[in-house]
Parts: sequence; structure tokens; C-alpha cells
Amino acid sequence: MKKSVIFVLLILYCHALFGADEAVTFREMDFNIGARAQGMAGAFTSVADDSSAVFWNPAGLAKIKTTDLSLSFNSWFVDTSIQYLTGAIKTEKNGGVGFGLVYVNMGEIDYIDDDGFLSGSTLRPFSLIATCGYGTRTFDYYGEVMKVNPEVSLDLGLAFKIIIGSDGLDLTHGIFLDSGLLLSFGNNVKAGLSVQNLGAVSYGIAPVTGALGLSVKLLDDSFNIINSSVDVKYGAEKVLEISGGLEYSFAGNLFLRGGYQWQDNYKTSEGSISGVSAGFGIRLQSLMFDYSFAFNGGLGMNHILSLRYMFKENNKTR
Repeated sequence: MKKSVIFVLLILYCHALFGADEAVTFREMDFNIGARAQGMAGAFTSVADDSSAVFWNPAGLAKIKTTDLSLSFNSWFVDTSIQYLTGAIKTEKNGGVGFGLVYVNMGEIDYIDDDGFLSGSTLRPFSLIATCGYGTRTFDYYGEVMKVNPEVSLDLGLAFKIIIGSDGLDLTHGIFLDSGLLLSFGNNVKAGLSVQNLGAVSYGIAPVTGALGLSVKLLDDSFNIINSSVDVKYGAEKVLEISGGLEYSFAGNLFLRGGYQWQDNYKTSEGSISGVSAGFGIRLQSLMFDYSFAFNGGLGMNHILSLRYMFKENNKTR
């Protein structure tokens, strides 16, 4: 069974290497899910270990420690916004399921008719995304019999995703499969691979994206933890992205984050800042509040607020 899953994943990864010259649809799917991830500039492929993993890397669902539910609001560009709900349930010692719902509100647009005149009508384009996934441990090596945590472990995950979009006039749709793996070396080093949006769309080509991630724990003592992460991302639009992020945790209750994202051939307005992000998080027992912002050049800033509830009291999860 494990060999079959790995074989399927390899096929999916190879498929992601092939692009096309047709128009890429559903570009709005390329956004950060969660304030924590945006605070680290999207360098989250090897970090995701909560319900947001169903979007970032479904293999991360094997790392969840308790059932949780998260609500987020993203104040995007101009009058656009994104609202999303994610949840995860721990189903086994090293496995879990997750789900997510996303509503992308693209604001209002004055409709121009075929003759180039304002018609007096207003269009309200939107997208609705739903996903569910599963991640599980497929291999671990302990080295010594009495060890609590494995020296090496491999987690795999799959997620099924559907999207319905509207430009205010016509509906479009897509069906996708996301896949991922997470390779952990003890508690300090993790490497992740994620391929997203493999599937079929009603027109154009799917926004297939592949991401490689590496995270290293730089410090871990009684009160202080510092995690670093790097992601390399490339997709059907043939744009290379490299992101780096840091997360500092004090006593498992206060979190500070920062990051930077670089895009190949990205043009920004003179005098504007692009790619820089930062944020913070506060945990009060089972309740977690996260906030982050990101600079997007001439488009301005966007802000994400996330509220996460962990239904089962447990040790600090980060």
C-alpha cells in the first residue's frame, strides 16, 4: 500500500513539471492561508502542522496534535477580501484529516458592454473553494529501542479540492488533487514537498504549483524556540518564487514572525516595498490569535487575522 501511494505521488510530481502555453485559470488560488504562514512570507511547506496544512502540504496533517478549528479574514487588495475556515481532526497517533472552505470576494466592477460603454450594471465576481485531505506516517526509524521520537520519519498526504468561480456573468469550475510529503530528521529539521492543483478546469489550464521547503529549528530551550524556513516554488505560470521566514516563540504563548518573498521578474512601483511580511501570535490556553501583514508593491498592504481554537487541551503545539 505504501509503495502504491509513493508511486502515485511520483507520477503527480512528474506531471507538475510540464507546462503549457494556454492561459492559466484560477490565479486567485495563489494566496497565503492563515496569518501565521503569511507572517513567514509563505515559507510554510515544511512547517504546516495545523489545520492549514490541508492547503499548504497535506502531509502536515500527520503532525497535528489535537482537533482544531480556525477562522481567518484576509483584507486583500482595494475592496477585495478572502474569508476561510479550516479544521483538522487527529485520527491516529501520527495521522489526521483536515478540511477547508475559502470564499474569495473580488469586490464590485462596473460592467462595460461589447461597444465599450458603461452598461449601468455592476458585476460581483467571486470564487468558492472547498477541500478535504488526509496525512499519515508511512515510515519511521528510531535507531535505539527506548527512543521516544524517531530519528527519521516520512509522512505522506493527499487532498481533494474543488473550486467554483464567477466573473459576474458566467460560472467556471475546477477539480484538483494536492499531494505532499514531509521528511523529518529528529525534532529539528524537516523537508517538505508539495504539488498542488493537479486536475481539470472548465477552460484554460490548471494552476499547477510545486513547492520545496526546508525548516530548521535554530534554538530550543525551556522558554525560547526559533524556527527558520525556506521555500522554493514554481508553477504553471513559470514564475519562480523563493521565500524565507523566521518564527520566535516565548514560553509557547507569544510568537513573533517575519519573512521575505522574492519573485522572478517581479515589477513594483517606484518607491514601494514588496515581499516583506511580519506578524505575531498570542496563545491563551486553547485559543490562539494570529495577525500578519505583507507589502505588495504598488498594490499596497494586505492584512490577515486568524483565530484558532484547540478543542482538546494539550502541550504547547509549536
